[in-house]
Amino acid sequence: MTISSLRSECLTAGRVKGVIVRAHLQFVRDRLGEAALAATRSALPPAVLAEVQGILPSTWCSFESLIILDRTIAGVAGRDEREVMHDLGRYSAQINLSTVYSAFHRDDIHDFFRNSARLHRQFQDFGECKYELAGKTQGRISVCNSACYSPAYCASEAGYLEQVIAAHNGKAASVTESACQCAGDDHCTFELRWT
Repeated sequence: MTISSLRSECLTAGRVKGVIVRAHLQFVRDRLGEAALAATRSALPPAVLAEVQGILPSTWCSFESLIILDRTIAGVAGRDEREVMHDLGRYSAQINLSTVYSAFHRDDIHDFFRNSARLHRQFQDFGECKYELAGKTQGRISVCNSACYSPAYCASEAGYLEQVIAAHNGKAASVTESACQCAGDDHCTFELRWT
């Protein structure tokens, strides 16, 4: 069963930066191999392949194409879609925090999350992001007014946030969604905890 069959989604509005797409393609190459990358490309609809193949980090990609790409990756991997989305998010954070986003690294993880919320629209053109401190080792990220949303994207975001915590020396990271547009809420909220 795919996670999209469990909750609703809206794919037809919004864009993400190519840096996200590139990290997901790199995940396939590094974790699954060149044959899996070729299989992923050949399984994509021609319009999606044209959009994602050779995309530049600063180029915009439609949200719908990203979700189709990610679901194709899960199919090629032959694993549970939610697990693959989570792994894609973790890998994306690992790659991008050491390269493109390295300038955003902060010694204080709360500073990083506050800064990330302010920079949200530079990497996706939908939703408004807010970070709230919830304790010394807790925080909350809320995204509201998103024209597009998908359970696949939420699972990837949870993985991304877990890896961000780990990259800032947080241990036993836990990221759960306490509200989600895919479940009928008017926003998505991720509860962050670590030791």
